[in-house]
This record gives sequence, structure tokens and C-alpha cells, in this order.
Amino acid sequence: MLSTQQRLSLLEERLTSDHHRDLYLQTKHLMDSLDAYEEKHRRIVNIQAIEGGIKPQHEVEQVFYSTIRDFREQLLRTLEKTAEDLEHKYDKSYHKHYQDGVD
Repeated sequence: MLSTQQRLSLLEERLTSDHHRDLYLQTKHLMDSLDAYEEKHRRIVNIQAIEGGIKPQHEVEQVFYSTIRDFREQLLRTLEKTAEDLEHKYDKSYHKHYQDGVD
């Protein structure tokens, strides 16, 4: 299975060739934003643990990180489907992922 970064790199190549780099960049910016959000959360939990003596709740942390991971996967899968629709834009026998079209 490819890593998130590998999948993003492949999508960048696919979308750049079709002049849809903006779609790739938007998804990359969202991924970067999730990374920053995750890092901010990690710092807050660490500060609370070190300075406030508040132990992190394992279950809550597990749900937080799995939700972020699931959201990243959903973003990538949506971009992959969009790229497929763009690549088959004029193929009449292709069944589109998004019926409202892509341009």
C-alpha cells in the first residue's frame, strides 16, 4: 500500500499533466492544515500533561488520531476519484464518480 505522500505525488503528476494543479494544491493545503492541527493538538496535550498534571485520556487520543487519519484518507480518495473522472472526461462508456461533472 502506498503512503499518503506517495499517493499525493502520483496525483500531482496526474493532475499537472491535465492542467488541474489547483485541485492537487488545494488537497495538499488541506493535508498540511491537518498536519498543523495535529501538531497543535499534540503540543496542547503535552503542555497539559507536563505543566498541569493532566493525563491524556487514551481513548480520546485514539479517536482524535483515527479521525484525522480517516479524514486524510477521504480527502485523498476524493481527489483520486476526481482525477479519474478528469482522465475519462470524454469517454462515453466510463461511469463517472461524480455525476455533476468535473472541469
